[in-house]
Amino acid sequence: MSNEIQVSLEQMLAFFAVWYFFTITTYGTNVPAGLFLPGMIVGCTLGDIYAAIMSDTGLVDSSQDNWVDIRKKYIVIGCAAFMAGYTRMTYSLGVILMETSQDLSLFVPIIFTIIISNQTGYKFTRSLYQRATRGKQMPIITDRIPAPCKNLKAGDVMAAKPVTLRSCETMENIQDALKTNHHAFPIVNKKGNLIGMIPRNFVIILIKNEAFYATTELPNDINRSRSVHSDIDAMQAQNVTLKAKLIAKNKYINKNEYSAITS
Repeated sequence: MSNEIQVSLEQMLAFFAVWYFFTITTYGTNVPAGLFLPGMIVGCTLGDIYAAIMSDTGLVDSSQDNWVDIRKKYIVIGCAAFMAGYTRMTYSLGVILMETSQDLSLFVPIIFTIIISNQTGYKFTRSLYQRATRGKQMPIITDRIPAPCKNLKAGDVMAAKPVTLRSCETMENIQDALKTNHHAFPIVNKKGNLIGMIPRNFVIILIKNEAFYATTELPNDINRSRSVHSDIDAMQAQNVTLKAKLIAKNKYINKNEYSAITS
């Protein structure tokens, strides 16, 4: 930052408004604008605005010789506060800002700012990346156990006789599994040990593409798979509209709605 660059508070406010508007606008589109670099710019702008307010109110003497260095510190700390608030980054953000500023005196203020910003954000909402993941209906593990689930045991939510699929399965058993409302099935080996999970949609894709092993029972399995093709097509046609509406509205799919989508 040069001493020759003089920016008024009004100009910085306009700069902040423009960058913030275009950042939140492009975030929801397919434009590869990103969030990290715009977040740094918006955070630095907030830090400079704060420094300007401190100077205008007389809380900080801007006539001193090292005012430019003090202003830089406000800018870096503002960037740390803003980015930690929406990304919930911790040590990695501190390292990035330390490398950017090349000022060891900012280490403690940056770490303290990141801690305060993170804890404040956790009191109100999730991070922006967690919300983006949840908006796509992707399950994520939260940092804390929800209050209604603290006293639940595995047996309270698991079926006594779970519907499983073997690593090498027949179409008859697959057809019986698809008649249930489960959206995924455990895969077990010959010894009955769990070796993985397969989503319901993956099973349907395998059936539609007839991805079978070449065995003596292949013709019968193909005929059986073709017999359930019409049922699968009907189920998908009925649920594609409902699924699109729920995703468009970013709703949390409850148990009944999720069963309808995946059934």
